[in-house]
Amino acid sequence: MDVIEWAFLVTVQFIDMKWIIVVSRYLPENVGGNIVYVRMFAEELVKCGDSVHIVTTTRKKELPSLETGNGITIHRVYVARGNMGPLWFKYSKRVTQYIKDLDAFEKFDCVNLHGPFTVNTRALRKGLFVLYTLHAVVSYEYVFRLKKILIANKISVKSGTELLKAIILFPLHCIREWLCVRRANLVVVMSHYVKGTVKRYLPGVCLDRVIVSKIGVPSHFVPTSNKKQLKRELNLNHETCLLTVRRLEDRMGLENLLAAIHLLSQDNLLGGVKLYIIGKGSLREKLERLIKGCNIEKYVELLGFVEDTDLLRWYQACDVFVMPTEELEGFGISTIEAFAAGMPVVATSAGANPEVAGKLCPELITQSRNDPSELAEKIEYYLQKKVDYMSIDYSSMAKEEFNWEDIIKDIKSHLPDYLAAG
Repeated sequence: MDVIEWAFLVTVQFIDMKWIIVVSRYLPENVGGNIVYVRMFAEELVKCGDSVHIVTTTRKKELPSLETGNGITIHRVYVARGNMGPLWFKYSKRVTQYIKDLDAFEKFDCVNLHGPFTVNTRALRKGLFVLYTLHAVVSYEYVFRLKKILIANKISVKSGTELLKAIILFPLHCIREWLCVRRANLVVVMSHYVKGTVKRYLPGVCLDRVIVSKIGVPSHFVPTSNKKQLKRELNLNHETCLLTVRRLEDRMGLENLLAAIHLLSQDNLLGGVKLYIIGKGSLREKLERLIKGCNIEKYVELLGFVEDTDLLRWYQACDVFVMPTEELEGFGISTIEAFAAGMPVVATSAGANPEVAGKLCPELITQSRNDPSELAEKIEYYLQKKVDYMSIDYSSMAKEEFNWEDIIKDIKSHLPDYLAAG
């Protein structure tokens, strides 16, 4: 036995589990709550002594096909086009074969899927444990998008195309997602709300194999020691700064939030108050028109995409976070980021908001999912009680409630003994 073989065997003895995590797109090509979860989950597994590989696809040839950092090995499978939707069988086949080849050498304990269309789990090695992390029932999003188009009652080339695509893709989408979830040995969801959507939209899935977990607070999200100084640095010249971090898409409830701001402005309740909206998406132009049409330009600013390095500073500088989701909030990672940075959270009752935001701020949760007047009332309630909220240590409370160490232990406790024991 040479030195390299000996070192390898010694290292393996100290590895508890070997994970392969599969996600359709990853950093830096894609961002969002699901991607943030994958990164944090992988980093926490490494802290536990586990070995972690991430397999993803990319359309950017400039990104390395193999990358190692922070104890995590990232594998990128190049694809010419497509977004790993239900029609991309060829890409699924390529990713599946890549994982099979990698597994033949590494002998992984668990494959952790984040999305239904990347891997054909039936083709993988028998005995490889399949853990499916279901952030949201994606087929339900199709239903929501269709409903929005029909309610709008405005048939255009864009909406007509969406309807036609849905007629073709929706059945295939449902079948592939249902098969992927049903074939998993264990399914992890982030809220009881998501588990309820599994029961409703994926019939036949054994709910005993669906466990409710959480997302942990990012360790670097902490309150600032000098909010006034940070506000000056960001040129925030308002006594109270409201913040929301959302993709500018229909289900995020941003139109309702702007309507709420309009109501508060009409009642002259926004003296010294401004709302900052971070995020990009297809609704940008529509939101700009709404802001101008409601004459609330001085109360609202669309900041667009903000890099992670600056995002924390915005969380720290602002005073209250608003989660105006209309539907499909599987967890809401921005909620716990806001808590960790020291802010209270005003939220609608959509999705998992009552389970997450309601843990620490139940009095700031609306009864309705999409009533702007209720959202306005909760914002007004915060403004009246702002001094009281400033004395509450949301950061410490969030880190106790949403603790990564406890989350990892809980997930591993549901794995078979031969895996959890290493």
